[in-house]
Amino acid sequence: MSLRWRLTLVIGGVVALMVAGASVLAYVSADRELNRQIDEFLLTRSREAEQALDSLDFPRIGSALDTADAIRVGALTRPDAGVQVLYRNGNQVLVLSEPSLPIGREDIAIARDETADTTVRRLDEREVDGVRYRILTSSVDAGALMIGRSIEEVDQTLVGLRGWLIAISVSGTVAAALVGWLVANRVLRPVSRLAAATRQVA
Repeated sequence: MSLRWRLTLVIGGVVALMVAGASVLAYVSADRELNRQIDEFLLTRSREAEQALDSLDFPRIGSALDTADAIRVGALTRPDAGVQVLYRNGNQVLVLSEPSLPIGREDIAIARDETADTTVRRLDEREVDGVRYRILTSSVDAGALMIGRSIEEVDQTLVGLRGWLIAISVSGTVAAALVGWLVANRVLRPVSRLAAATRQVA
């Protein structure tokens, strides 16, 4: 391989690595920020719902919440998240806002107050009807309050961002290779002239 091609590959490779590194960093930062916003939303909604439940004469176990009371408390019925209460018996669920969220053993443990921490909050991701949801489960007097929000919009945003970053990385690599070729030509031009002069003298 000629020196010109070696210089082109070195310059192009360095720039390509820098562009790729910046793209990965931008993607990871966007992913963390978007998920942080979802988590903050769930925490805010959870606090609102907990206060709403405290304002009602909510049954500790067994009977359903009166519909009029549920509608009266907006924090429990807004359509921007799925909200449900898992009673302390661990098997009865009161769905206050669709969709119905899947229940795991950890949720039942929180509802039954079988954990050491009295202010337990659990965040995780699960599928609801084929859609990924971020779900927050917290301990309340009635059992466990579960709030979930779809992260489909986050996934779509990240897919779009990933496409843009890939396009930018490819374009940056091609541009870097072109610049590397031009730089190599300029750097090696005096060497080429010297080699030509040497051949003439020889």
